[in-house]
Amino acid sequence: MSKSDTKYYNEARSILFLRFHYQITLASPYMRLAMENGEYQDLIMWEQLTDAARAALNNG
Repeated sequence: MSKSDTKYYNEARSILFLRFHYQITLASPYMRLAMENGEYQDLIMWEQLTDAARAALNNG
């Protein structure tokens, strides 16, 4: 029997969404898969940050 038969459920999605969650009660961040689309965030390179921003990220 072919796996392309209609009795098999097949949903092809090419886009994977990840959500970053942080909850104080869990004490550690985690990632989970999401089915809904959200807003896209621009990617920024380390070299594009100001000296003050890099210092703040390095010092926690």
